[in-house]
Amino acid sequence: MQLEKLVAFHKTIGDVTRIRIISILANGPKHGHALVGIVKLTAPTI
Repeated sequence: MQLEKLVAFHKTIGDVTRIRIISILANGPKHGHALVGIVKLTAPTI
């Protein structure tokens, strides 16, 4: 069970865009439109 959780966690953060968003949010809260401007993706993708 613990191993499955660990694998699921790494799959979740295994995407470069997700890691960028997490890094940005670590510096403080941002709303969706701000993230769109920073990561250059569409709002539904965020």
